[in-house]
This record gives sequence, structure tokens and C-alpha cells, in this order.
Amino acid sequence: EIERVREKYGIEGEYFISVGTLEPRKNLKRIIEAFSVNAQRTSLNARLVIVGRSGWGETLPKTENVNFLGLVPDEDLPGLYAGSSGLIYPSLYEGFGLPVLEAMTVGCPVLTSDRGSLAEVAGGAAISVDPEDLESIVWGIESLIKDREKLTAKGLKRSLNFSWEKTAKETLSIYKSLC
Repeated sequence: EIERVREKYGIEGEYFISVGTLEPRKNLKRIIEAFSVNAQRTSLNARLVIVGRSGWGETLPKTENVNFLGLVPDEDLPGLYAGSSGLIYPSLYEGFGLPVLEAMTVGCPVLTSDRGSLAEVAGGAAISVDPEDLESIVWGIESLIKDREKLTAKGLKRSLNFSWEKTAKETLSIYKSLC
């Protein structure tokens, strides 16, 4: 599956992924800048692959180490996550943060925001950064690379705490308590 999606999207070599609608709250401008700073400071020879439909807001810079895939079919996401060296997702605000859980489920280490629902979903199984601090994100990318194996194991374990069946049961329980 990993090879299929690599071939389909023309992805060669090591890459990191960011997933979500292209809009300011996803913090993509800062992610791209942090990724570029990290590449300049280290010998990291990787690409940043950004997946998501166009939204609203700022124009994102086009740089040589960034690929914009646009919206991809849901069936391609597991292979894209699994083939990457990590999810970079320091969003400024999320209602839940499904990409964090999707990535963990397939063994993709995660860097995410230290606030709100993202910190709760990650549950200590991800690198957490201040999404408004460029240096924090740069540090997070370095940590993601260094602690990849440990984060993969923690993420897989954390993902077992979530399921649609559990969500449905808990939602039904709330409805029953209201009746």
C-alpha cells in the first residue's frame, strides 16, 4: 500500500506529512517555515507532503521541499501516513484532531499542538509543541526524528483507546441519561 501511494503521488525518499484543510487554523505557514528551518540546520533530506482540500485564508509559500497533494481519496490516507516519517500537525485549534489518531493507528509518529483537544487525543503519545512558537515546532521536528521508534509504539498503544463502537456506546449512554 505504501509503495502504491508513493507511486501514485510521485513521492520519492523520506517525507513527513501534514493533513487537513488548507486554512489558517491548521498553521501550515508556520509548519512550512519550521520544516525549512529544520532542513537548513540539519542534514535532513526529506520532503513535507501536505494533504488537504483548499480552504480559505493565506496563500502558502511554494518551496522546493514541499509537495501539495490536494484532496486525496480516504483509501490513500493510511498508506500516506504509514509511509511517512511522521505527522506534523501543530494546529491552532481543532474540535477533535482526527489526523492525530489516524496517524497513530497505522504506526506513524506524531507531532501536535500542546493545547486543546489535540493534547487530549495524543495523551502523551506524541511530541507536543506550542503551535504559535516557530522554535518549538522546529524542536518538535527534531524530537520526532530522534524519538521515532518510541513514539510509534506509544501511538499504537494510545490508538487502542479509541473506536467508533466505543464512541457510539458512550453517545448512546449520554442520550439515555437525558431521557
